[in-house]
Amino acid sequence: MPRILTLALLLGLAACTAVNPLTLGRLAALDFLTVDPASLAARIETPPGFGIPEGAAAISVVSERSDTGQKISERLPLGRTGDLWRLAPAEAARLRDLQGRIRLWEAEAPKANTGAITLSLAGCLEDPALDLTQTVNADISTDGGQTFLPFLRDLAVADILEEAEKSAVAMRCD
Repeated sequence: MPRILTLALLLGLAACTAVNPLTLGRLAALDFLTVDPASLAARIETPPGFGIPEGAAAISVVSERSDTGQKISERLPLGRTGDLWRLAPAEAARLRDLQGRIRLWEAEAPKANTGAITLSLAGCLEDPALDLTQTVNADISTDGGQTFLPFLRDLAVADILEEAEKSAVAMRCD
C-alpha cells in the first residue's frame, strides 16, 4: 500500500473545529492514487454574510521523494457549481497527471515517497455585522457528490478569518 496520500483531506484550521473521526477513518482507508479527481467534491455550508470567493477553496498536493530529492507542490483551485465545489476539467486532468507521477515514484521507490493532499479554505465577510462565532461546516465526497461524509463541523468564522490573515491570504468578496 502506498505510503503517500491516502485521501486525508485536512482543512488548515482543523485544530479549531470538530473533525469527524469516522470520516477520517474512511478516508484513511482510501488510496488517493486511485481516486478519480473528477469525482472529488466538497459541500461547504456558510452562514449568511460570509463568502468564499472563487479561488479561495483549493486542493493542494505535496509529495517528496527522498532518494532523488524530487518534489511536487501544486495548488488546484476548486470552482463552485451550485452547492458543490469541484475541480475544473483542466485541474482534474492536472491532478490525474500528478497521481500518475506519484504512482511511478511509488513503483520505483515505495519507501522513499511521502506526501499529503489538503483542502484549504479562506473566506471573507460580506456583512461586517456578522457574528464571528457563526460556524462553517464542510462535507466531502469521493463519488461525484452522490454521497457525502461529514468532515468539519462548527468551524468559527473568526478562526477562518484569523488563519487567512496569518497566512496572508487576502480574500475579497466583491
